[in-house]
Amino acid sequence: MEISQIKYFMAIVEHGTFRKAAERLFISQPALTKSVKKLEDELGTPLFERKGVHIELTQAGKIFVPYCGNILNMLDGGTKAVREAVGLKYGHISIAVSAEIFIKNLIFDFLQKNQDVSISCQLMSVDEMVHGLEQGSLDFVISERPVTGELIEWRELISVGLTALVNKDDPLSKRKEISVEELKDNYFCIGHTRSNITSHVFSLCREAGFEPKIRYIGYDPDMSGMLLNMPGSVIVSSEIIDKSIVKTDIGGENNSKPIQIKGTKGKALVGIAQKPIHYRSEAADRFMDEIIKYYSNL
Repeated sequence: MEISQIKYFMAIVEHGTFRKAAERLFISQPALTKSVKKLEDELGTPLFERKGVHIELTQAGKIFVPYCGNILNMLDGGTKAVREAVGLKYGHISIAVSAEIFIKNLIFDFLQKNQDVSISCQLMSVDEMVHGLEQGSLDFVISERPVTGELIEWRELISVGLTALVNKDDPLSKRKEISVEELKDNYFCIGHTRSNITSHVFSLCREAGFEPKIRYIGYDPDMSGMLLNMPGSVIVSSEIIDKSIVKTDIGGENNSKPIQIKGTKGKALVGIAQKPIHYRSEAADRFMDEIIKYYSNL
């Protein structure tokens, strides 16, 4: 059995079809099919059940997946350990964040100080984060919802309230705190449909006895920021994001004012999850420590 066979098998599992896996692996589909057939012959059982262009893992395939994941993780960890031991300038960090997490300032500062390090930061749902941690493709994740799973450790870092972000010229901008009821005549702009804030907006407004008036709801946070210049626009955000933005140049150029929303303490949460047995580079450990320190001191 060859390492390439294991990598090919896991690529098919990850991408769902032979065609997509072959494209990502930069090999031909017939070559991939031949490699998997050879692996199945060695194991003495099919690993996939083919249903047209779609495939499903057989029971044997499901059993085989975690073992292959461990083999690749150990190989990757060994490679990184050797490179670092012999003094090579190397360090890769693979993380994921959820929609409400703003760490651009932390990534920028870290890369400025550690210019030989590379960082991969992806936007993921909680389920995707769990999968990435369990498969070993992620060093750690930062989320506004608990991320739990087999051998995954979750640690809450900070819990705060929500804010109403309005234009500085809006009459509400002079307030330090408002109630949800006072936003019933405003127009809500929601810039990320995967964000947990979306459900908060609707539930808070309905609890206050009104349906929110939506000006924009979509995938683009920048669009919400642009629409904030229109009269009556409001963006519900979290204190965490607002405090992070202030630490960047964005904060100095921002023409908006965050106002605390009464009764929302604990609605916004940030935590970090990791799989302790997963090998991480020294750079990944150091970056994780800086993130923990940052949120703990907010």
